[in-house]
Amino acid sequence: MKRSYLIVVSCLVTLLLVGGGLFFIVHDYLNSEAFKNELLNQVSAHLGVEVKVEKMKIRGLTGVDFLNIRLSSDHVAPREFARAERLRVRYHFFEALFHKRIVLHELRISAPEAEIRLEPIREGTAVHPGTAGTSPRGGAAGASTAPEGAARTATTPPGGVRKEGPAGTEQAIVRVPPAAPGRPPAGTFWRTPPAVELRSVVVEEGKVVIVLPDRQQVVLKGLNVQAALSTDPVPSVTGQVACQAIGLPEQVNLTDSALNFLWRADSLTIPRFTFHFLGGSLTGQLKVDPSRPDLPFELQTQIQGVNLDEMIRLPQGGPSPWGDFLGELQAEARFEGSALAPQQAGGQGQVRIRNGRFLNVPPLAMLGGLCNRSEFRDLSLQRAEMDFILQADKLQVPRVELISVDLQLTGAGWFHRREESMDLQMKFGFSAELARLLPSKLVEGAPRRVDGYREMPFRFWGNLAQPQNDLEQRFEEFLPRATGSAIFDKIYRSVPQSPEGD
Repeated sequence: MKRSYLIVVSCLVTLLLVGGGLFFIVHDYLNSEAFKNELLNQVSAHLGVEVKVEKMKIRGLTGVDFLNIRLSSDHVAPREFARAERLRVRYHFFEALFHKRIVLHELRISAPEAEIRLEPIREGTAVHPGTAGTSPRGGAAGASTAPEGAARTATTPPGGVRKEGPAGTEQAIVRVPPAAPGRPPAGTFWRTPPAVELRSVVVEEGKVVIVLPDRQQVVLKGLNVQAALSTDPVPSVTGQVACQAIGLPEQVNLTDSALNFLWRADSLTIPRFTFHFLGGSLTGQLKVDPSRPDLPFELQTQIQGVNLDEMIRLPQGGPSPWGDFLGELQAEARFEGSALAPQQAGGQGQVRIRNGRFLNVPPLAMLGGLCNRSEFRDLSLQRAEMDFILQADKLQVPRVELISVDLQLTGAGWFHRREESMDLQMKFGFSAELARLLPSKLVEGAPRRVDGYREMPFRFWGNLAQPQNDLEQRFEEFLPRATGSAIFDKIYRSVPQSPEGD
C-alpha cells in the first residue's frame, strides 16, 4: 500500500514538473519577439497593410491582444492612415506550437480611426496616391513609393506611355492597355481579394474620414464590419457593413446604413444596401465588373418616404424662390457607368410624390387671386409623377404630370447640373369650371381638349436658382384683380411695419 502511494505521488510530481516545464516553454515562446513578429507579419499579410503595435498581451493559448496599433501602407495617403485601441487575434495554437506555422482564425479591430485622402484620377491613367490599387498578389499597380517631397515617377506597363511630373504634383500618367477578358485591368485602383482563409475579420465602432479631391469630406461614424475570406473555389470576401451615421457633402446625413457584399477578382456585388435620410430610405443593388478597363457598374435604386421639402432646401440651404413643394418622395431608377468616372453615369427612372402640396408658388397664387380661390395657395395634388433620363450632366425630363382637382400642370424639358440651368416647356390645364372664373381675355385662344379642359402653354428657363418664366407677363394686365396673389403679399411684407402702439 505504501509502495503504491509512493508511485502515485511520483507520477503526480512528474506530471506537474513536465506540465510546468511545458507551460514555461509555451509561455516563453508565445511571448518571444520571434512569435510576435511572425504573428504581426501574418496579420499584415492578411490585412494588406503594415501593422505596428506598442504592446502585446497574451489571452490564453489561442488569442493575443495588440494594443495601440497603427496601420500604414505605401499605397494610401497619408501613409499612416489608421490607428486603433486594440487588435485582437485568434490563431490555431497547435499549428503555432508544433509546426511553427501561424494559422489565423479571427481579426477583431476595436475603435479604429482612419483618414484617407483621395486624389483625382484622370481618364486612362494609373492610380494616384490615395487611390492606388494592387496587383493580384497585393503589390502596387503602377503606384510610386518615393518619399514625400521627392520626384515621383510611374511604372510604365507594356505598350503604355509614361510622363514624369515635378515633386509634389500628381503622379505620372500611365496609359492603360486593355485587360484580358475575365481579369482585373492593370493600372486601376481595383484590388483582387487576398488568397487566404480567414473565418472572421471584425471592425467595431470605427470612424473613417475620406477627403475627396475637392477637399470635401465623407465621414463615417459607428462603422461595424463583419467579413470572411475564403479561397474555395476562388479567392473571395463576403460580409456585412453597417454604419450608424454617414456625413456627405452638401450637409446630407445618412443614418442606420447597412449592406451585404461579395468581392471577387471578377466582380463586386452588393445584393442589397439600405441608407436612411430625410425621414425616408434609399435601397438598391450594385454590381461592378473589373474585367473591362473602365470598371463598368450597374446600379438599381429605390427611394421611399423622403421628405421632399427638406431635400429641395439642401442645395441652396434655404427656402426655394419657387415656393414650397411638400410631400414624400418615391422613386425607382437604374444607372450604368464607369466606376472611374461615376459623375458621367447615365440612367433612367421615375419619380412620384405622395401627399404632394404646392405652398405659396407665385404663379399659382396669382391664379388663385384671379379666381378668388384660396386653395391655390395650398394646392393638394391627386397625382405627381415625372420620368427622367440622365445623360452625364444633363437630366432629360420627357414627362411631368402634376394633377389637382381643377388644375393640371404637364410638360417636358431638361436640367443641366454643371451649368446650373434648365428649360421646361409646360402647360396649365384649366377645368371648364375654373376657366369660367378666369378673365375671358386670359383664356382667349387657349385650345380646348376633348375633356373640356383649356390649355395655356408657358416656359421656365435659365438659372436654377432664379429661373425666368413667361407666365407672369400673361397675367400682368390682370394683376390688379389678383388681390390675393403672392405678389401683393410680397409687397406688403416688404413695407416696414410700425412698432405696436405707434
